[in-house]
Amino acid sequence: FAGFQWFWWLFFNTGNLPRYSWYGWAAVAIFGGPLVTLMIQVLTRQTSIDRFTRPLAVACCAVIVIPAAIHMAQEVQRAWQSDEMQSTRDIASYVESRPAEERIATAFWPLERSVQFLSGRTITRFGKSDAPGEYDIILVNAADEPPWVHGFRMKRFGPYAAMTAQD
Repeated sequence: FAGFQWFWWLFFNTGNLPRYSWYGWAAVAIFGGPLVTLMIQVLTRQTSIDRFTRPLAVACCAVIVIPAAIHMAQEVQRAWQSDEMQSTRDIASYVESRPAEERIATAFWPLERSVQFLSGRTITRFGKSDAPGEYDIILVNAADEPPWVHGFRMKRFGPYAAMTAQD
C-alpha cells in the first residue's frame, strides 16, 4: 500500500502535494516499526550480533531517520516563517492611518471583517448597485479586479489593494 501511495504521489501529483505523501510514510512507520525496534536493540547491544550486523543496522537507521528528520526540519521552518496575515495587517494599518472622515468600503467580505477588527474603523460592504464614487477608499481583492478600476489609483498590499480616486 505504501508503495502504491508513493507511486501515485510521484507520478500523478508530480510530487507537488506533500500532504499526500503522509499515507506512504504512515504505512512505512507502521510496518517498519519492528525493524526499527530490532535495529535499536542491535545498536544498544541488547541483542548479540556479529561484527557485520552493527554497521548494517547503523546504515539502515541513518537511511530511515536522516531523510525524515531533514523533511521535518524543513516543514517546521516553513510553518514557523509563514505569516499569512501580514498583508491583512498592512492594509488595516493603512486604513488606520487615513483621516477618520474618509468613507471606506470593500467588495470582499472577509477583508471587511478583518480590517474592521484590526483597524477599529467602520468598513461598509460595497454592493453591486453602489457607485464607486460614493467612497473615498475601496478595498478589493486584487485578483478579482472590478471593471470600474480605471480612474482609480491602486495601492497594493499582497493579494489586496486599496483604491482611491485619482485627482
